[in-house]
Amino acid sequence: MSNPTSTSKDFFISYTGRDRSWAEWIAWVLEEAGYMVVIQAWDFRVGGNFVLDMQQATIQANRTIAVLSSLYLDKPFPQSEWAAAFALDPTSQNCKLIPIRVEDCHPPGLLAQIVHVDVFDCAEAEAQQRLLAAIQEGRMKPNQRPQFPGRASERQIPAHVPFPGTSENTRFTRSLSHYGPATWVGRDSLIKALTQKLQEGCRILALRGITGIGKTVLAERLVVEVYENGAKFHRLNFDDRKQCEELQAMLAVDAAADTP
Repeated sequence: MSNPTSTSKDFFISYTGRDRSWAEWIAWVLEEAGYMVVIQAWDFRVGGNFVLDMQQATIQANRTIAVLSSLYLDKPFPQSEWAAAFALDPTSQNCKLIPIRVEDCHPPGLLAQIVHVDVFDCAEAEAQQRLLAAIQEGRMKPNQRPQFPGRASERQIPAHVPFPGTSENTRFTRSLSHYGPATWVGRDSLIKALTQKLQEGCRILALRGITGIGKTVLAERLVVEVYENGAKFHRLNFDDRKQCEELQAMLAVDAAADTP
């Protein structure tokens, strides 16, 4: 910010007459924040030379704020004002020209290359925040941590998740499921057919189906049918990469045993 006793200004507000209310609001917000502003509505006196006053304003101000609207883009004088700032900083390295849109308009040509900020179609507090952020020098890092952009997983987690330890004692278990008649309505023929396959020496039996259809419980029932509830069975969690690798190794050994 400039020293109040200095003739230099922080900002020159370039606007067209129809957008005076916007220009004055912008100037007020900036001066309220401690910046020095030159604006035609407040600083160009009756009887003065408009062209010389405009020339002096563009020289005194460190940066120019262009209040963009459709009419602003059509008028000749505003074009010369923003062009003067553009000429001093054609690569925008020092942000000499700051376009502020006050309505939905589309800057043409070179002006379109300058990043602008919108202060319309939003609450005044948000517009003020946008304005002050736009003129801030340096990084625009927010003062507060941004909200986490992810969301909670939609995957359903069982009420009880067994500890996925690697101890042999914990990974082998007897079937504890209760198989009442109501559980297996319509599955007797399926159970009989699969049981027969296992009893005939089937080494690998893969059960496929949609989630929740009962594949795990069906596998346990088959163990009960084949071994009359006297055998231990090996549970593998396919979400566990290590256990998946173990299954692959077991299948490879089994395949090798069948190779002549």
